[in-house]
Amino acid sequence: MEWLNIIFTIYAIFAAFYLYVKYKQSYWDREGVPSVNTMFLLGTSGASLINRIPFIFNFHQVYKELKAKGKFGGLYTFTSPAIMFIDPNLIKTVLVKDYHHFEDRGFYVNEKSDPLTAHLFSLSGSKWKNLRAKLSPTFTSGRMKMMFPIVSGISNQFERVFREQVAKDSTVEIKDLLAKFTMDVIGNCAFGLECNSLKDPNTEFKNYGFQAIYRPSLDGIKQAFLNAFPKVGKFFDMLLLNPEVSEFYMRVVRETVEHREKHSIERNDFMNLLIGLKNSQSESEKLTLNEVAAQAYIFFLGGFETSSTTMMYCLYELALNPDIQEKTREHINQVLQKHNNEFTYEAMMDMPYLEQVINETLRKYPIVTHLLRICKEDYPIPDDKYTVKKGTNVYIHVYSIHRDPEYYPNPDKFDPERFTKEAIASRPQFTFLPFGDGPRICIGLRFAMMQMRVGLVALLQSLKFSPCGMTDIPLEGYPLTMPFLVLEKGIYLKAEKI
Repeated sequence: MEWLNIIFTIYAIFAAFYLYVKYKQSYWDREGVPSVNTMFLLGTSGASLINRIPFIFNFHQVYKELKAKGKFGGLYTFTSPAIMFIDPNLIKTVLVKDYHHFEDRGFYVNEKSDPLTAHLFSLSGSKWKNLRAKLSPTFTSGRMKMMFPIVSGISNQFERVFREQVAKDSTVEIKDLLAKFTMDVIGNCAFGLECNSLKDPNTEFKNYGFQAIYRPSLDGIKQAFLNAFPKVGKFFDMLLLNPEVSEFYMRVVRETVEHREKHSIERNDFMNLLIGLKNSQSESEKLTLNEVAAQAYIFFLGGFETSSTTMMYCLYELALNPDIQEKTREHINQVLQKHNNEFTYEAMMDMPYLEQVINETLRKYPIVTHLLRICKEDYPIPDDKYTVKKGTNVYIHVYSIHRDPEYYPNPDKFDPERFTKEAIASRPQFTFLPFGDGPRICIGLRFAMMQMRVGLVALLQSLKFSPCGMTDIPLEGYPLTMPFLVLEKGIYLKAEKI
């Protein structure tokens, strides 16, 4: 009879576990809030794994289902209830109007054992506020103007390397070349180092940069789990980042700081500001070496991949739309003529049509596909009976908003005219969110736009792009679990000298 007792005990445990999960995943039904079907234990994102649907497109379907039901709706991160806000007015409350209820992103941070996770993007509460105030001065328009010569100088080398590649073979894989450009720019501005990715394809910076971005699918699941259950992660002291990658960036920062301090080196870059904060006489402004490393790391990671990928999508769309490409090129040349054929910071800022082209690229291909916030205290939704409970994750699916035909008719069409002043004024606010909005808007927005403008001007002045036999139409190869709109493989285009 003993074996029967064992079987019964095992059955009871599994039954209790099953009922517990089902109860947790019936939260929205009990609250009377519209929701989408969920997968046992794995939650709403389970379909990405089981049905091999990229996370981005799975959540796009969730957005469409919930929009058909109302202004917001429920979903699940594993067994934890989360909510997606659909209506632009509700999104405004989260990002701006009542942002103090939702100022934290709810990302897992382990400052002690995984110090690079304690960066501006992930930090919460007073730590985020204090750090944001310290770092904001480095991203003013004045600072961008000071950094412009560095970016412009690297773009000249970038153009030469690109043209050399075209001379060998007119069919060019643009993803890798663009990543080398932005990596050299960010490595120079964030670390003050000559990364030389354009000259040497096997630099440590390039290798570790790609390791940090293109992580295995299980890492995406791990991050989602730690975001949903941060207390479990803290209890077991779980690491989010690859220790080898962490050690590389910690070593680079440590050596850079020591070298600059020893030789009294000052430059107009991000690292110079961080070292100034590290050595500040004011305790309220002072940063530790670990904090310096974390901010340099996220600036590097966020700056090189997002900008290079946006430029890649932009060149892809311009290749498919030769009339828009030619209009962009003519616009660039006209502005340069106006500025005595000198590509200065002022000339770059005087290119509104190029900005429209970049914005339309960001509309169609937002690299950060969703914004995540966590409700800090119970929040009654305006004009609704439901109250978002403290600790609930709030999703804003940027990709779906940008592809919503209500705001952008024929959303698959690439049309920079969507971003004329008149077109922008005709749409509801908070329907274009590539950098977020409100107090937690991306601090590096100005730098990203400058980097992309400079890189695109360098290429479009001297090269014409068109599809080739190796060009994927439509694009394929999006990773399953990554919440970023990146491609696992490159894009091939035909490039010709003008």
